Amino acid sequence: MTTFDRLLTDLRRYDESTPLVFTSPEGEIGAGYHVTELRHSKSTGIDCGGNVEAWQEARLQVLDGDGQEHMKVGKFCDILEKSLSKLPELRDVPLLVEVGHGNKNLTLMSLSTPELHKNRLKLPLDDARAVCKPAQRSKAAIKINQPCCTGNAGSVSGTPCCGSVSTESEACCALRLSSAGDSLMRIWTWAAKQVSLPARMLVIHGFRCKCCKKLCFLRILPCLTLQPLRFF
Repeated sequence: MTTFDRLLTDLRRYDESTPLVFTSPEGEIGAGYHVTELRHSKSTGIDCGGNVEAWQEARLQVLDGDGQEHMKVGKFCDILEKSLSKLPELRDVPLLVEVGHGNKNLTLMSLSTPELHKNRLKLPLDDARAVCKPAQRSKAAIKINQPCCTGNAGSVSGTPCCGSVSTESEACCALRLSSAGDSLMRIWTWAAKQVSLPARMLVIHGFRCKCCKKLCFLRILPCLTLQPLRFF
């Protein structure tokens, strides 16, 4: 995660007189660019798994330039330091950059590590991507250090059976089970009774272990659409 604090730490390693060049997949942000705004925001949202959460984030807005020289590292760092002294909550929250080539189509971009190249310090920008947060959490949950299936039929001793999720569809809020048999239906019915809701109003998230094929991850949530479920 890139923050203003981390960005400053990275930039301070280089000579203050080094030109700082923002680069994106479309090319370099023009010389004479201007830092127009540093912004802190608090957001609350609900993801595709029905999870409500709050978070903070920072934005750095840059105006594309048409000048002769790129801003020096020292001047850029001074701008950040002065801004952070007046708005300290910017310092340690995730940072994204807003910029558009030719000052058109303002785009939200993520920051990578600065790279020194031919006496210029390049600051790479990458296109920001939409993410499935339930998928991210599920990937983290099943990355285990010890085998969960040792001793079960079909398991390989000493090998993590769940491995890692290779695609978001394997960990998304849709049902990902190899089958929906009697055992799953019993779980579904039981869960509906616990929350006093019809079974059709529940979503079950689950995975099967890659070795023993048993259900190793399960979460049950109310269905936000209130429509009958479909199996994928």
